[in-house]
Amino acid sequence: MFAALIVPAVENVRSLLRLDGAAMTFEVMRPGTINVGSDDTPASQQVDVISQHVHFLVSALVNRGLSPAAVQPDFKCSATDRFSGATVTGIFHFIDINSQKKILEDITVNAGETVFVNTILDSFGTKEFGYESTERNETCELIYSDKYGSKWIVSDISSYDYFPLASPGVTDSRVEVREKYCVDMIRGIKLGDEPIDCISDSHILAIEPIYLWERAFGRAIRQADEFTRSTQENAVRTPGLVLVDCDDANCAQEYEEMRSALKGFVPRITVWLCDPSDTPSVRRHGDGLSSFCTVVLK
Repeated sequence: MFAALIVPAVENVRSLLRLDGAAMTFEVMRPGTINVGSDDTPASQQVDVISQHVHFLVSALVNRGLSPAAVQPDFKCSATDRFSGATVTGIFHFIDINSQKKILEDITVNAGETVFVNTILDSFGTKEFGYESTERNETCELIYSDKYGSKWIVSDISSYDYFPLASPGVTDSRVEVREKYCVDMIRGIKLGDEPIDCISDSHILAIEPIYLWERAFGRAIRQADEFTRSTQENAVRTPGLVLVDCDDANCAQEYEEMRSALKGFVPRITVWLCDPSDTPSVRRHGDGLSSFCTVVLK
């Protein structure tokens, strides 16, 4: 009888003092990576070369309170850049690890519950470029709501197992390769199923390791045709192969196979073979390719 009276009384006091709301904390636990085309793809459909990587952070939303909370799916973290001394702010989002898409709805965390979420760094920068920092440096700020309205989670970065701003987010090694070999060209435009590596005034270029010259050939032919059709045949480009990584024992054999197969091919196709050196000379070819790429078939 006495206990039956005490429990409601305690609950009423908590309610009056607003002590029965949610009490949220957030922590970053560890990094993870999805190798696109491998980790997310059946073995029979996996790609030949992995170039895209989704770097995410496994994080935890913990509700030590007495009522549910709804946590907004985006947040920011600020920290001092150790090289420049400037305050850098990163914008993060929760993602669905299976679809690799941003979660748009709030995350519900019930009382006494821990919800594990996957977080990705979307972009970062300084206040000069429109990135407003957190109120206190070296923290992450998240917004949640419970039955009493909106509140903040302010979480110290120093308490995390992993520094969140060290996460690269989504990376694509093809971007660096395009910038290296295709100087002053249009890069990465997507007309069909996958982006065109480079478009010059004369060519549609597909960049691949020499052992994947057949894949480069197929892409260049298909994308040159797509480009011509998209411009209603007002802009015609010749298919071109830019073959790299010719620095192993099989290079000579792959080169001879490619040359034998494509020599005399119609429509006309151009092939460049690129030296694996990372230090090109200042001179550039007229077609825009760096000077460590040599035309071997035209």
